[in-house]
Amino acid sequence: MSSWRIVTCALAFIVERAASLNLGGLRRGTFSAETAVAHDPVPRAAYKAVESGLSMGNWCVDGNCLTQWEKQYMDNNSALLAPGLDALRQPGCAPKSQRILVGGYQRTGSTQLFNQARLWMALAFPGNLMTGVSPRRDQLAMGFNNNSAMVVKVHTLTTQNTKDAVRAADFDVLLMSRRAVVDTVITRFDVNKLGKNDALLNKHVNPDDINLPDIETCCIESMNQQGEMYQSWEKTGKKVAYDVLLEDWLQNPEREIKGIAEALGVCQEARDNKEFLKFFLLVANTLRDHPGLGTKLTQMTGFQNRSGKELVRPKVTELLMQVPRCKEWADHGARIESNAMHLTGRYQHSSTPGSCR
Repeated sequence: MSSWRIVTCALAFIVERAASLNLGGLRRGTFSAETAVAHDPVPRAAYKAVESGLSMGNWCVDGNCLTQWEKQYMDNNSALLAPGLDALRQPGCAPKSQRILVGGYQRTGSTQLFNQARLWMALAFPGNLMTGVSPRRDQLAMGFNNNSAMVVKVHTLTTQNTKDAVRAADFDVLLMSRRAVVDTVITRFDVNKLGKNDALLNKHVNPDDINLPDIETCCIESMNQQGEMYQSWEKTGKKVAYDVLLEDWLQNPEREIKGIAEALGVCQEARDNKEFLKFFLLVANTLRDHPGLGTKLTQMTGFQNRSGKELVRPKVTELLMQVPRCKEWADHGARIESNAMHLTGRYQHSSTPGSCR
């Protein structure tokens, strides 16, 4: 084993052990996300070293697809969670052998949606979940059986039988995410101009440097991503099971947690369980506030500070309103029914790949 491999394995063990120790006090009424991070003896640099040097792939196939602190919470609250788990694991409460896709164009909360679906299926089928992001075709075939569940996050979808692309026909359920257009465009524009790390450190482009062509490109690329995923899915004859608007989630997360569960086929007794709702909301809030925990499974990255977005919002909004198809899409909450690219089937891409990420 190389020295670098030894070092990174050691770091991984330290991080997981620290998380276990810090989260060992996850008891009802006492846990806050800060407990998991603020007193963490492992510096953030160590987390970053592990994430970059020991990614360990994009695919969980051992069935044990819960983070360390999710497991600890379940252990410490087993009696409270037991009625919900009993209901969820009753035959027929959650459909077996479902292959679930989580889509959504970039910067819309699709990773949060992915983790909600991951958690429902991990609880429903303990030890029998396969999950990850943009897997290869050979990974999709690993160990799947009639008692398994699969949750996959993608930003692109195809109808073609190609080696590495995720194919719509191979899945049973598609969940999508969307977001207020101006917020998506601001984030994508910042990431494109500054790079992901700086954008997520809440740096922003100077409003004077924002121009119409760049904003139009970010809008159109978002419309393309949404439209093409819907188009690929609709060609299979299936309908999108649920399309979550991020602002609806922020306004009433409990309602959206239930909506996601219903779209996955989870029975009402389980999705209405109050202890489940508390747990799912805790997971969502922790991933939002501390995305560095368990990134191997969660794939979570940081969020931009909303106050920083307000500096560029007037200029971006003004420019978006000058593009008729973007204005129409924005005025109707980024709904697929108002996506001109999808309605016409005429997709327009930038000549520069990855021009707006």
